[in-house]
Amino acid sequence: MSADETVVCSTLGMFIMDIFDFGSDRPPIPDQIGGGGTYVNVAARMWLEPAQLGMIVDRGSDWREDIQRQLDSYGPCWVFRDDARRLTTRARATYKGETRGFEYLTPKVRLSPPDLASTKLAAPKYLHFVCSPTRALEIIKDIDDLGWTDRTKLVYEPIPDLCVPSEMPALKQVIPRLHIFSPNHEEAGTFFGEAIEEQESEGKPQKIEELAQRFLDLGLRRTCIIRSGRLGAYVKQADSYAQSETTRRGTWIPAYYQNSDKVVDVTGAGNSFLGGLMAGLFLEKEDVLQACLYGSVSSSYVIEQYGLPGIDSEGCWNSTDKPTERLQAMRTRLAM
Repeated sequence: MSADETVVCSTLGMFIMDIFDFGSDRPPIPDQIGGGGTYVNVAARMWLEPAQLGMIVDRGSDWREDIQRQLDSYGPCWVFRDDARRLTTRARATYKGETRGFEYLTPKVRLSPPDLASTKLAAPKYLHFVCSPTRALEIIKDIDDLGWTDRTKLVYEPIPDLCVPSEMPALKQVIPRLHIFSPNHEEAGTFFGEAIEEQESEGKPQKIEELAQRFLDLGLRRTCIIRSGRLGAYVKQADSYAQSETTRRGTWIPAYYQNSDKVVDVTGAGNSFLGGLMAGLFLEKEDVLQACLYGSVSSSYVIEQYGLPGIDSEGCWNSTDKPTERLQAMRTRLAM
């Protein structure tokens, strides 16, 4: 594969079949396509052609044709691996009021850069991964061993349960290698042993801004983006890398939906932001603020329903409109 044919973005996130469990409030919703990598890939697909992106999907003995048809509706942006000796990775997502839980129901198959190396996804321009800092160090070593160091830009999303002070030594080794470091506001706080509540409160944006600077002070050489729900995303770049005075000082990019009855479920919203962001970085020649608008639009389609958004033959998502229309609406709103 030539340099011009290199895949734009890929992910090491897994494909998972989810059960949405609402307890006694309502019946569960089984067999929902999920997994952080899946949301990343679908979000990038909103902007890119199938040949420009992809992820590995491990299919087990319980694979079904209706699941295959849904994935096929997005085009050939998947690399399938079959193993009849195991089940497809499954998990339960629980919803109790504002509290959400997650547990695996089957053994998971973890992906690494060598898994991509023998596929069309080798050495993508942008690679997303979601894991602990300790695991991220292993992924970075694999990238170096494969010779992708100068070819692949790393977009790292830490896994919530391991955004803890004990992982800080590993994080300090990881962040100098990253193109984008993007925790959400809660994850950013718990790395430093601090809790930031989900609900908006006076002073919360300032705290998030302070956390972004703390990550830069730890050795992050490029861009920190703290995803913050309906507040949007806070973007700050290292002085030596800043694309403008705005990104050097730090700035907020709002969510497409801030207070709206169209928001049904935020599962996958953060993953989708990063999928849209990677596509935007490519299409907007690394303009991170413009790329964040792509991320906000991608997230907007994801949170309008439970599960993945759908695409129709006209290129509209969720049978509503095209991502380019929402992108233009955001640019008009923000005069960007």
